[in-house]
Amino acid sequence: MKYIAMFSLQGCMDSFHNHGYNYTMGQKVYILELAKALALHGHQVDIYSCTFEATQKAESVCEGVKVIHIPCNLNDINHEEKHSTVLDEMVEKMIIFLREHMLSYDIYHSHCWDAGYVAMQLTEKLGCWFVHTPCFWEARKKGQLDDIPLGKEESLCFEERIEQEKIVIQASRGIILTSPEEREMYRRLSNHRSENVLMIPPGIDVMTYRPLQESEKERETGLPANYILSSAAIDHQKGFDVLLEAFALIANKYPDLFLVIGGGLQKSALAETEIKKELLELARGYRVSDRIIFSGYIPEEMMPSVYRGAHLFVLLSHFEYCEMKALEAMACGTPVVAALQNGGSSLSEYGIELQVLDLRDEEELPLTMDRIMEDEAFREELKESGLRKVYEAFSWEAIAQKHIDFYQSLQ
Repeated sequence: MKYIAMFSLQGCMDSFHNHGYNYTMGQKVYILELAKALALHGHQVDIYSCTFEATQKAESVCEGVKVIHIPCNLNDINHEEKHSTVLDEMVEKMIIFLREHMLSYDIYHSHCWDAGYVAMQLTEKLGCWFVHTPCFWEARKKGQLDDIPLGKEESLCFEERIEQEKIVIQASRGIILTSPEEREMYRRLSNHRSENVLMIPPGIDVMTYRPLQESEKERETGLPANYILSSAAIDHQKGFDVLLEAFALIANKYPDLFLVIGGGLQKSALAETEIKKELLELARGYRVSDRIIFSGYIPEEMMPSVYRGAHLFVLLSHFEYCEMKALEAMACGTPVVAALQNGGSSLSEYGIELQVLDLRDEEELPLTMDRIMEDEAFREELKESGLRKVYEAFSWEAIAQKHIDFYQSLQ
């Protein structure tokens, strides 16, 4: 058994049972699922986070996984003069906590720049090493200044945060990147080059996203009996205009078939509403507007039933880095078509081969959709192949094993 300390400060982990709604949600889920999978491999994982309360506390997530909250007012990190002071105070509190409880770990693994800073300072004082998973959120946010209030940029200290991430990367013994996008940002933003860099994607919860058992009854989704599904953020980069055209070309052949476009924010943004209006206008031009359903935000617990109810799932994007929605659909036994502007798929890097089409070819998508609808043997072949590959490469158990192998390679 190995003892693993993980560090995650973004958004705190105070409500680890309630993942919230902001951009830190995905990281919380990712870290918790990875920790639980590592525990199933026989390891003890303690996740160190921060709390705004005055005293530390520990909460059990499951057997082998705890979240330990260290007092730290992260709100002060937004002020440059307080940045290092706040995190240094957290390091000192952690050292006291470790000594009081006589704790030591075989692996220290941080996520994002602030947790990386804590892990870097802590392991230097303890005389050991750490692994880092960069998120590059600060670089992304700096590139999206339209979303930041006027005059706020300077107070957010983007340059300092980006520079700090580079220092953390340099100090770490190993780097784990979660997607081709992360790898590209690592190459572009960091001067660091090391053999100890590995890309390991997030996993899929195959206990949730799976085919329905014979003894089970499917949830009622309120969707039609026959539909093609596409689920993604509603924006111009997702190629929904191409999907509408392809659907219109096969619609007459399947008169009871609907196109369901899922996804979106819980509270629809103005831009999203405008894009939906544009797409509906386009559908009217194709005379299929009465067979297009914008489901809006779909609760996570409903998604397996929505995936399973679809004849096929279509992922469209002008550029998609890691097609997690496609993987969830495949894990549910639904055939998947990925239509990407560049004609490629990041999943091929993990040994997952989809029916990948090129959005620039106007005939490929409708022909493939038609074949899946019509050819039952082909549909079953895609289903079985997808299930097998997702379980082998993307179950959290498989992802945890890749982390374990990487940890061992660094020792």
